[in-house]
Amino acid sequence: MADRIITQLPAIPKPATFKEAAKAALRVATYARVSTDNEDQETSLAAQTDYYRKKILEHPGWEFVQIYVDDGISGLSTKHRDVLTN
Repeated sequence: MADRIITQLPAIPKPATFKEAAKAALRVATYARVSTDNEDQETSLAAQTDYYRKKILEHPGWEFVQIYVDDGISGLSTKHRDVLTN
């Protein structure tokens, strides 16, 4: 079984007032995937990650956290996706 990579994001303290809550940034992460490791798919993955990164960074009130990527892993079945079968 492959080693799992688990990323824990620390909690942000809750704002004390409604005004503080309205000013607080929303922490945003996204997920991109391609189902094969063909060269064309690599271009697609780069395009996805660039698009999502730019969208998050352009949005006022959003704080970019991370992009999670599945590179060349088929979504057809969980047979080859160890982290989904345990």
